[in-house]
Amino acid sequence: MLQFSGFISGLAISISNGNILAALMLQQQAPSTDNVKILVAIMSVVAFISILTLIVVVRLYYSWKTAYIQMKNQKEQVERKNEELLFTAESLKDLNSEKNTIISVAAHDLKTPLNNIEGLVNLVMMEKEKLSSDQLSYLKLMQETAIKARLTIDGILDVHKIESEVEELKAGRVDFIPLLEEIIKTQSTLAKNKKISVTLEADLARTKVLHTDPSYFRLIFSNLLSNAVKYSPPEKKITILVTETENTIRISVDDQGPGMDERTKKRLFAPYSSVSGSNGGDKVIGHGLALTRKLIGKLSGKLQVESTLGEGSTFTVEFFK
Repeated sequence: MLQFSGFISGLAISISNGNILAALMLQQQAPSTDNVKILVAIMSVVAFISILTLIVVVRLYYSWKTAYIQMKNQKEQVERKNEELLFTAESLKDLNSEKNTIISVAAHDLKTPLNNIEGLVNLVMMEKEKLSSDQLSYLKLMQETAIKARLTIDGILDVHKIESEVEELKAGRVDFIPLLEEIIKTQSTLAKNKKISVTLEADLARTKVLHTDPSYFRLIFSNLLSNAVKYSPPEKKITILVTETENTIRISVDDQGPGMDERTKKRLFAPYSSVSGSNGGDKVIGHGLALTRKLIGKLSGKLQVESTLGEGSTFTVEFFK
């Protein structure tokens, strides 16, 4: 029997026919002063706890609501930024295409009169015995200037060609040795004209496939080999050496050209910079190598250059397997 707050309460439990029977008996008594105080105190505590709980719930609700609104606003901002970036990317793509078109048209338009100037100078110089020494020196200067300008334009057109062939990266497992053999064949005509031998040496103990994009791979090594052939003196040798480490494949294009000094190597990848070539005032257009290095970077590779003036150059591309 329990007594609480002026009530006598009792709980009787019995078992009948396997069932539990319970009866709650309440008997009202006159509440005492102490019991009333206790009841009031308990009700006050309960009321305080209820109010405090309500305050906490309301604050949590508004905190969650504020967080939800902030997340919603941030999501909308991100979506707007994405739309702006997409629009900017499309605009830049259109501008780049327009730029390439203008450069291509301008370069072709400039190439024709430069060829004419060079041809006319050559015709006049065929009768150089009739010319004074001053006239001959001026003609040689004109000829050298026209050749340099034509080679610069050729370099710009080569860069434009490479950029126009760059597609979206589509990497996969590729048997790269046949690709290298194909690239060598494409450069064979120019190499034969200069009596330059191009050999492929592959020292592969395990790996013959590479995770790469075939189109990117062709552009990279076509440009490196083309430069090696173009700027090497006649009757030299170019070697494409393929080696491997535990985690990487290294492909080197080694030539016996004039090589480069440290100053030239520092300027080698500057866009549209010109550095001295091997013969006839040839020029290497740096933007082609800058673009090549960019393509190598997209394939998570690295480009290294080793060169000694008068001894040749080696361009090595390192890929992860």
